[in-house]
Amino acid sequence: MPERDCVLWDMMVDGCKKIWDKKNAIWLFRSMRMSQVKPNSVSFTTVLSLSSDVGMLNYGTQLHGLVFKCGVDVDALVANTLVSLYSKSQCLSDVSKLFSSMPQNDLVAWNSMIPGCVQNGLYQEALDLFYRMHIMALNQILLHSLVFFLL
Repeated sequence: MPERDCVLWDMMVDGCKKIWDKKNAIWLFRSMRMSQVKPNSVSFTTVLSLSSDVGMLNYGTQLHGLVFKCGVDVDALVANTLVSLYSKSQCLSDVSKLFSSMPQNDLVAWNSMIPGCVQNGLYQEALDLFYRMHIMALNQILLHSLVFFLL
């Protein structure tokens, strides 16, 4: 293949991840970077989720820094994967900061954060988050209903 773009690299890394070949997935990601192809949010999500699944906190933290160095926006996909990584690694202050800094917490963010609290024995915090999620959802439903009514 004459030119490998980011999508092709992402597919190859994801293929290795799916068969639990973490060594080759990481090697491919590094090869992508050395080939001057700029990783995107999908690239980082794939490799971050791999580091989250196998408990490689140090590598995940390095990738988190690399996201900013590469100028990739921390979209919902990347942010939720980071929440999962830090939750599984019991870095709860990092999880809390990340969750609070997200412009809008979608359902995926809530569903990453709440189990993270439970996994770390923070049952009251998980319950508080669950209630906050429901209040947020009710407020959105009321807002949509009001807008619909006014139209």
